[in-house]
Amino acid sequence: MLNPFALTALFVGTISLALTAGSVFSALYFCRQWKRCESADEKARIGIRIHLSLLLLLTAFLLRLVSWPLFYILLQSYIPIVTGAMCIFGVTRVMPAFVAFLQILKPLAFFLIGGWLIFYRLDLSLKTPFLAWKSIRFLTIASAVAAVDCAAELLFIFLFTPPGVAVSCCTAVADLVIPATPLLPRVLFSAQYNPVLAAAYHGVHICLLVLLGFLIWRKYTQRFFMSLLALTALINGAISYVAFKQVLGPRLMRLPDHHCLYCLLQYRPVSIAILGLLILGSFLALWPRLLCHFASDEAREKLSLLITSLLKYSAACILVSWLMTAILS
Repeated sequence: MLNPFALTALFVGTISLALTAGSVFSALYFCRQWKRCESADEKARIGIRIHLSLLLLLTAFLLRLVSWPLFYILLQSYIPIVTGAMCIFGVTRVMPAFVAFLQILKPLAFFLIGGWLIFYRLDLSLKTPFLAWKSIRFLTIASAVAAVDCAAELLFIFLFTPPGVAVSCCTAVADLVIPATPLLPRVLFSAQYNPVLAAAYHGVHICLLVLLGFLIWRKYTQRFFMSLLALTALINGAISYVAFKQVLGPRLMRLPDHHCLYCLLQYRPVSIAILGLLILGSFLALWPRLLCHFASDEAREKLSLLITSLLKYSAACILVSWLMTAILS
């Protein structure tokens, strides 16, 4: 089903896939040549070619970052042509396994691409050789995931066909089959299910912000503290997902028995900013641990400064997202 959004996604996907594949193969080829060269002039020329290849790859990666929100805009554009669909959830029922795979792959690609872009910026600031082998391994992983994301999205657009029967949308799945029943067992928290979830959301957010503030204040950037921060950010993300689905989303929509995040984004556009800041802040808290894994000892000083900056941005994003949620819900 080709509409303007599908054509835009096809164009972005095709261009980014071609740029990703060509840039990665050329960068790897030139890097092997660079290792075999002995003269400084030859290494300088090959270094320029590697730099140009990575500039093309940078363009491809930026296109992949744009493709994540564009994918959901594409799904929303399919709502009128899918019988029974009232929101994006109904469209995802057409190819549920494929869409679920894409919805996992896209944040993973965003995380790896963003991490490599930060690492690439760190690499450029060093006086050591332009492209380290650790950077190449990181580049290979990020580009492979980005290429799979491109190919899967293109395949989805070509394979998507509205079914001949009506699909079950969010109201039928979440509200009518088991009316007003949360997706987690109520027996865990008895009658205080919703208050406990809300309290857990706010409590873990406060803990994460306190930890971020402490690490920024003391300038701790060791792997242990980055691992602790990453674990806390993951826990916060999991609790936030459940809390928005069960408690905060219905409150923001003013629909206490409706538990659909897609409807939340549709009915309350401000939630796009809330969830976007939360995701970005969580990634900013996770990227330092990834950088610690790939960075070399020679980059320790600049890495510490970069990590401190990332933690400040992470704290700002998470704080604004949390305050917006607390005020509006």
